[in-house]
Amino acid sequence: MITPRVLYFGTPVVLVSTENPDGSFNLAPMSSAWWVGSTCLLGLDETSATTLNLRRTGEVVLNLPDASMAGPVNRLALTTGAPLVPPHKVAKNYLHVADKFRHARLTPIESDVVRPPWVGECPIALEGTVREVRPIGGTRSGLVSIEVEVLRTHARYDMLVDGSDRHIDPERWDPLLMKFTHLYGYTSRLESSVLAKGWQIPEPSPRSTENPSVEWAPAYDGVAQAVVAETAAVSRWHLLAGAELPEHDHERLEHILVRRGVWRLNDGLVLRTGDVLTTGAGSSHGGTALSDTELWAVEVRR
Repeated sequence: MITPRVLYFGTPVVLVSTENPDGSFNLAPMSSAWWVGSTCLLGLDETSATTLNLRRTGEVVLNLPDASMAGPVNRLALTTGAPLVPPHKVAKNYLHVADKFRHARLTPIESDVVRPPWVGECPIALEGTVREVRPIGGTRSGLVSIEVEVLRTHARYDMLVDGSDRHIDPERWDPLLMKFTHLYGYTSRLESSVLAKGWQIPEPSPRSTENPSVEWAPAYDGVAQAVVAETAAVSRWHLLAGAELPEHDHERLEHILVRRGVWRLNDGLVLRTGDVLTTGAGSSHGGTALSDTELWAVEVRR
């Protein structure tokens, strides 16, 4: 028998955006969240700025970062929107940050039905309203359970199963997970699901129907790793806001997908999350990341 320090066995990270009393917006990472139907249950510190905002306004956006967004989440991890930092957070070295979006280098996007914005870099964002707030773990736990009704779901088009307008593709959606306070991602499917068949959920789309020999390499900030297959060279770039990708030439056809973020080319063209740029043989390009940006590049060799 053991007594674990925490029971974070593995849940997706959520960036919770709420409205502050002065009309600005707070953004806080958490992972004690689970969904059933159109309802999400959040477990939060009752003293946090997020909880106070939710009690006051009843409006929220639940932004779901993918595995490439550990950097922004870490930048928010030991911050609080509360001007007066509670003693238990002072002990853990939390600092007050007024503009969380700027601090995390993330882009606020105006929501459809609630005041708080959603995070432009997150592949999935859920707008919702609070149904109920109640204490959990006893009256002295300092914790509350917040029930949220999801009203609107935003999903980047490349997250969907091919041919569907409502099914998130689990092969493309790679959530950032927290396990025992550590961040994990880049997971793969183990085997076909019996439950998915019973629920008539379509099979995930193939990773690459035109070029099954392409493998997607894990990426690290400031580093590109190319996997050279028989027909293509694949690179994934992580660029911090302000980083420049030098002008360079291409001998072959190349497709560039802005996986997240905003990238401005040297000729002034601005590409945002989900945009694809196709460049021909003999062309050149370079640019600057206007926010933390991830680029996927496939250079066709055939």
